[in-house]
Amino acid sequence: MSKEPTTNSQGLSEECHAMISRISHEVRNPVAVIHSFHQLLLLAHPELSNDLYFQKIQENMAFLNSLLDELSCYNHSYRAVRAYVNPYLLLQNLCADTGVLLEKQQVSIELVKESAIPRFALDTTQFRQLFLNLIRNAAEAMPSGGTIKISLCFDGDFLTIRVQDTGCGIPAEDLPTLFDLFVTHKKNGTGLGLAICKEIVTAHDGTISVSSVPGEGSTFTPMCAKLSTFEDWNPTSSERTAMTAIRRKVRSSSLPFRNARRTSIAPTAEKIAPEAPAETAGASPVFIRDSSCRYEHRFPTSPPPR
Repeated sequence: MSKEPTTNSQGLSEECHAMISRISHEVRNPVAVIHSFHQLLLLAHPELSNDLYFQKIQENMAFLNSLLDELSCYNHSYRAVRAYVNPYLLLQNLCADTGVLLEKQQVSIELVKESAIPRFALDTTQFRQLFLNLIRNAAEAMPSGGTIKISLCFDGDFLTIRVQDTGCGIPAEDLPTLFDLFVTHKKNGTGLGLAICKEIVTAHDGTISVSSVPGEGSTFTPMCAKLSTFEDWNPTSSERTAMTAIRRKVRSSSLPFRNARRTSIAPTAEKIAPEAPAETAGASPVFIRDSSCRYEHRFPTSPPPR
């Protein structure tokens, strides 16, 4: 049976992502050469800095480099390498970093924690990129200054983060295509920023929505579920006995095994059957799936044939 190709939220397959990566790499090389000669020309003829055509070349070179950077970011945003971190602490650091720059634009940023926030399985680089994009968009919607409010709330199952601005708002007819790839409603937009946001949220098994009132502002709301961890699972005594038996059997059969306390185990995954201990001959394999549900460990309950 052939394996189904992995796709992202825009329906692109692994092969398409590989092609985008190759094209981006090939385009970036001549762009780098052109940019180098452009800088050398400016050093040799400083008077060109006041030339209108030369300035247009500079602007378009900067736009092209920005486009390539965002294309590369989009191409890698559908995969998340997760670690358990506190999202509130990540946003606290991010707001501190961006707040200094936003002050120059007369934009203030507020971070509000509406409930206790536990640790989540997140790709910290992607998480930062997601909210940098949303904060930048919010600031651009307030050229005369305003306020960005970021609020976090966890209801026991889902983490909801709202990024609200007091800007110009988004016309209702633009909302359906806001997250589409290469669709932009800004003068100098690339059509990649919000598409990247959607990819990152989707890679974390979440959703992102937007609401807006023209003239009053917009609110972007990423939402994701809390993945189960070993710490969340309170196994029964029979389940602990079965896990201990599996450890011993796996070690005796010389199979690779990571300590279960170092492995995130989802309690909703296929459970270890206490009715069928590991020592039972002919028992079926036991599955322990990790919290990201991306792969699973198969532990046979009897040693493999020598």
